[in-house]
Amino acid sequence: MTQGIVVGVDASNLLEGGGVTHILEVLSIANPESQGVARVVVWGDVSLVDKLPARAWLDLRNPRLLRRGKWGRLRWMLFGLSREARAEGCDIIFVPGGSYFSRFRPNVVMCQNMLPFEHSESARYGYSVRRLRLWLLRLVQTYSFRRADGLIFLTDYARESVLPRLGRSAAETVTIPHGVSRTFVPVRRDFRAIDSCELNSPFKLVYVSHASPYKHHAKVIEAVADLRDRTGWHIRLDMAGPRSVPATVREIEKRIKQYDPAGQWVFFHGPLSRDDVRDALHTADLGVFASSCENMPIVLLEKMAAGLPVACSFRGPMPEVLREFGFFFDPEVPSSIASAIEIAILDLSARRRNSREASDIAERYEWSLCAESTFSFICRVAKRKAISDFPSIPYT
Repeated sequence: MTQGIVVGVDASNLLEGGGVTHILEVLSIANPESQGVARVVVWGDVSLVDKLPARAWLDLRNPRLLRRGKWGRLRWMLFGLSREARAEGCDIIFVPGGSYFSRFRPNVVMCQNMLPFEHSESARYGYSVRRLRLWLLRLVQTYSFRRADGLIFLTDYARESVLPRLGRSAAETVTIPHGVSRTFVPVRRDFRAIDSCELNSPFKLVYVSHASPYKHHAKVIEAVADLRDRTGWHIRLDMAGPRSVPATVREIEKRIKQYDPAGQWVFFHGPLSRDDVRDALHTADLGVFASSCENMPIVLLEKMAAGLPVACSFRGPMPEVLREFGFFFDPEVPSSIASAIEIAILDLSARRRNSREASDIAERYEWSLCAESTFSFICRVAKRKAISDFPSIPYT
């Protein structure tokens, strides 16, 4: 390591979602050479490798086993990674996907998914293959985290929730949040009074999130329907995001037919492009985020970065991220959701304040800071020195 640290990155199980976004952003903006890193070797699927930037210090690999589906990836993680890491002269392995089987040491593993560790949330999938996968993932990641030399969490909530479930773990730990894309910037907003909202110009709510049981879309629809009926206000609800779980999509469509059979005020758009999401956030009056299980709620951060005031679930890390600048509710209780939205609609000054303060908070979530902190932590673990600059929680 006298000539520079060689960092191996096992990105073999990063195929979509936040994990892909994280590694693309970090490796695009990082300057690891300034922290003593000579090379970074990334092993990943061709769909990821093709998106990574050309950097002098970055070597990209797409092993043959990773082209053979999930069983090929498993064989790679079990047998291929350690061999390749030694051949490349790696001093440490970074595993952003959280599942690590190799015997190569030292290693730094990242926790990006809370669903496997929150039993009440994974139980929402009923007796299904998806729930079985979450159970297996909990076993795999518990094993990985216990054996890690360094463990990265995205929020303090995740760290405080997961660490006690690991039992014995000697890993150094740190909280390093993701960044938020600067595509989402504040715009000049008209904080409209509800009295000025008419049938052809309704008060616009927007809920961007993938359709999964713990996102509680149906509860939001029921809440807004009740609020409209009770007040007579002209309110429109736009929901957008990937149709991740078919059963949840069917429940959303059922509620739409039940509460808005004429298709006048609630709309489920499915997945949107990043530009369309940005435009939706910029033109809405109030954001809604009703998830009950998150690790690092990027979608919430995007709403905050766009300067959109948010009616938000009080579960998980949401209060940690949004602080006191949200209109909080219980995502499983429609009356609580309706009450929070009603308070937000009526209190223009609170909407203005929350918009401004939340936007300021979001500006602190920078990918450059995430990249710098990540490589700093990896290097400290690689050098086997005490991590004085990061909080650690020893477990015995």
